Amino acid sequence: MIDLRKQFFDFWCISAEKKQFEIMANCNYESNLSSIVMYDDDAVLVEIARSMGLSLYHEYYRLDAVLFNDATDKVPNCPKGQTWLSTIQIAFEHENYINSGLFQEVSHLMITDCNLGVLVTYPNTEDEIKREIKILHKLISDSLFGKRTIRHKNILLIFGWQMPEKLIWFACSYEANDWEMLNDNIDLYLDLCNFQTNPFSIHK
Repeated sequence: MIDLRKQFFDFWCISAEKKQFEIMANCNYESNLSSIVMYDDDAVLVEIARSMGLSLYHEYYRLDAVLFNDATDKVPNCPKGQTWLSTIQIAFEHENYINSGLFQEVSHLMITDCNLGVLVTYPNTEDEIKREIKILHKLISDSLFGKRTIRHKNILLIFGWQMPEKLIWFACSYEANDWEMLNDNIDLYLDLCNFQTNPFSIHK
């Protein structure tokens, strides 16, 4: 069985690597970064949708984007030129500024009936990661959503950590007792970023 979380993250790393220098150069320019990630014809998310055989639609019920199966997920007989969905494969939120209140994006993903909810953001410090990881885990675990065991694993957080010459992507998925890291060789990446501890754990 395909792990949709890992599949999305793998495609994200492949597609984002092609755009990493553009992303790094525009991290402080919201409209430019949003275009590179979501809206350009060759945007990261556009390429991911193509690789996964899914269609992409922006600003669906105020979600930044949704990915769906065009053959099975659209409402039958909806008016021509309109997009109404009965199923969302992947709901996507993109937040340039980690300090803007990630709880807003995660709460939106929690109430969206989808197979995977993804939030991408860009921390500046290790302490910012630690703070948000704890806030978001508590938000989910205290909610009705967090008590629905079947859906526990469908919230995926992706953090873009900027090194002098490259971006390193970290991905973690909600579990009841902590976040599950999806990176292979996670210890190697933590050392590479000179993190003092694992900032993606609520227990550190």
